[in-house]
Amino acid sequence: MTDAQMWDLIIGFLMPLIVAVIIQTHWDERAQAVAMFLCCLVAVALEHVFILRDLVFPLPAGSLAHSLLVVMIATIAFYKGWWKPIGTAPFIEHVTSPSSTPHTPD
Repeated sequence: MTDAQMWDLIIGFLMPLIVAVIIQTHWDERAQAVAMFLCCLVAVALEHVFILRDLVFPLPAGSLAHSLLVVMIATIAFYKGWWKPIGTAPFIEHVTSPSSTPHTPD
C-alpha cells in the first residue's frame, strides 16, 4: 500500500464526521449524496496539495480520480460500518441541522 492510498483511507475514515456537519437531516438522499461527493472532491484536492504535494498543472487526472474513488468508497463504508452504527455521525447531523419546527420570534 502506498502512502497516497493510506492517506486516502485515513481521509475516508474521517470524512463521515466532516460530511455530517455539512449535511442537513431534512435534505433528500440525492442532495446528501451530492454533498458527500463535493466534500470528498475538496478533501482529495487538499490532500494532493498539502499532504502529497503532487498537484501540479496540468492536473494528474488519473491520480486524482483514483484518490477520489478510494476516498468515496472508504467514506461510505466507514459511515455505514462504523460511524452510523455507533451513533456518532447521526448525532452530529442532528445537532448541526436546524430544528424541524421553525422558531418564531416573540
